[in-house]
Amino acid sequence: MKTPGPCVVLLVLVLASCSGGPGSSSDADAGTDAVDAYDGIEIEAPTPPEPPAPPVFTPCPEGWREVEDPDTGIVTCDPWPEGGPEECGPDEAHFPGEPGCVRIGTACPTGDWAEDLPTDREILYVRAGEPSGGDGTLGAPFGTIADAMAVADPLTVVALSKDTFDELVLLGPAVTLWGACVAETVIAHSVAAEMTGTIIVVGPDTQVRNLSVTGPRPGIWVQGESRSTLIEDVLVHDTVKFGVRVMQGSATLHNLAVRDVGSDGDGLFGRGLNVSLQASVEVDRAVFERNRDMNVAAFHSGTSIVMHDVAISDTRCVEEGGDFGIGLQVQDGARVELARGVVEESRGAGIQAEGIGSSLDLTDVVVRDTLGHDADGQDGRGMGVQRGAQARVTRGLFERNRLYGVFAYVAGTMLEMTDVVVRDTQHSAGEDSCGMGLAVYGDARCIVTRALFSRNNMIGVYAVGEGTELTLTDVTSSGTLSQVGSGSMGHGLTVSEGAYAEVIRGLFERNTEIGVSSLYPGSLLVMTDAIVRDTQHSPLSGLNGKGLVSGAGGMVEVTRGLFERNRSVGVASHWEDSVVILTEVTVVDTLERACAVDTCAGFGAGVGVGAYGGGYVEASRFLISRNALCGVQIAHGGDGSGGIHSLAGIIDLHGGEISHHPVGANVQDEEYDVARLMEGVWYLDNDTNLDMSVLPVPDMGLEEI
Repeated sequence: MKTPGPCVVLLVLVLASCSGGPGSSSDADAGTDAVDAYDGIEIEAPTPPEPPAPPVFTPCPEGWREVEDPDTGIVTCDPWPEGGPEECGPDEAHFPGEPGCVRIGTACPTGDWAEDLPTDREILYVRAGEPSGGDGTLGAPFGTIADAMAVADPLTVVALSKDTFDELVLLGPAVTLWGACVAETVIAHSVAAEMTGTIIVVGPDTQVRNLSVTGPRPGIWVQGESRSTLIEDVLVHDTVKFGVRVMQGSATLHNLAVRDVGSDGDGLFGRGLNVSLQASVEVDRAVFERNRDMNVAAFHSGTSIVMHDVAISDTRCVEEGGDFGIGLQVQDGARVELARGVVEESRGAGIQAEGIGSSLDLTDVVVRDTLGHDADGQDGRGMGVQRGAQARVTRGLFERNRLYGVFAYVAGTMLEMTDVVVRDTQHSAGEDSCGMGLAVYGDARCIVTRALFSRNNMIGVYAVGEGTELTLTDVTSSGTLSQVGSGSMGHGLTVSEGAYAEVIRGLFERNTEIGVSSLYPGSLLVMTDAIVRDTQHSPLSGLNGKGLVSGAGGMVEVTRGLFERNRSVGVASHWEDSVVILTEVTVVDTLERACAVDTCAGFGAGVGVGAYGGGYVEASRFLISRNALCGVQIAHGGDGSGGIHSLAGIIDLHGGEISHHPVGANVQDEEYDVARLMEGVWYLDNDTNLDMSVLPVPDMGLEEI
């Protein structure tokens, strides 16, 4: 703003010389005597908003690489080399942070048994097919694992040769089962079963090392409070129902791969790791891939899984019905921590936490490329937190998922996210589905700090429903795309149906149709230091492009805001009980609708601040300048059914500048008290300061919101 010169005048002086009738106008520059009385008064400019701080992912975990988004410039961390994870050999795995595939366990020895067996414990040797009568020595090995287990004392190592062992293994207290190598020591019981494993842990402090487990039954089975095991350098593959199952007991898993677990006889299950009934599991450096139903799952209060450097990939649907396909499931009060992990190419959901008391803590995690169900292509969510679960995310990347990048649902649910990027969320099957970045609804709560929501589909951030609470601090929502089928929406932030949202330092740019909105009674959006700019029109209709809309009874409060280069209208309130309160706000350079160049020539609007259909706007200490049509507009707008609303809008202005427009104020209500637009307001360098004729109005029918 600037000091008024000889060609400006207070609106009160303009109004004194106007007839106030429809179609009348007045050139305020004629009031030179009155201008002299105010000459030299400084108009204080609104304080510009403070921009949001970007999410911070660096320094990346060891072995992860920095990746810069060419569109946003945000740097995230990727666990794989540039070409992605490698296709590995049958006894290899590509762990997150590694440059490529590595062997699981040791190389196969030239002899029959492992070359690194301990020397301080008793060793019983087993070679498949040896005649009975052996004593477990190198010269007379046992022919079966069962023979060795029958005489193994605690701390004994049962060393298995390079063979396939077709038997059930009962692993006794403090006994270690040690294979020669993963490629050639295989335990594969040929008798099918669904409720017991190939290796069953029957005591505490057991170990399984350097071997493979496969066959038509669950792989490794730990059940009972006193049962515990270390599973290290092990491959579990092509088992049935479960790869590893732990109930009540505990397990430590290190250098583990679990692959291709199949469904049971009913076409259900197929889980890589299933932990339940107050069991405790620690996982370090593991790959779970091509399993079914739920790749890794934790159930029940008191159950916990703590994971580091883990990849969960290609989770497939169950054979019966073709649904589920969840990468990581936390349910019924269980607790899971995952650090330095990647969850990709799941089907129904990448990560899901649900149930009162369920807890999820993610740090340095990538969740991406969730595909949707095999049966119908529906779903495909990145992460869902619901039905009372609690979740915390620190440095998380959610990209190219479907339906929702992240969502929180139902009362009691709490989601906290810090330093996150949610981008490129796609619609699921069907052109009318959505691909929202973040959705919070059904009375859930969500707190987000330093986040980017970019190039999502239909809505970048969505809070809906009475009791729903969303707090966004240092957040950007940009480039939201319209719905694929209808070509509608593409909103940066929508608060609806009674939800509450607070934005502290927010940037909403290059979204489609509407930058930010609050819709329907009880909805409240409070923004401090907000920037809304470059909102685009609908790609199909060429309409909309609004910066901020409060509609159908919603309410918005903005302190220190900038609205620039939006289309049709920068800030608008529409319909009864809709309210916008602006303090220290700048609204500049609002453009005409794109259709103004052809199909709606002469009706392109381009309004800085508008109130329609009973909607209310109050602005204090503001700058409204260089908008295409007018600075402020009061009109009727649509009634939601194609007609004209019976009420005009209401605007109160206190202390500010309206400058450089064809029309400063357009009032399409002959009974309106225009003094409400004059309190401390300067109209500068407008072609006409006040016009009460019918000028183009933005598309403000309820059906457009």
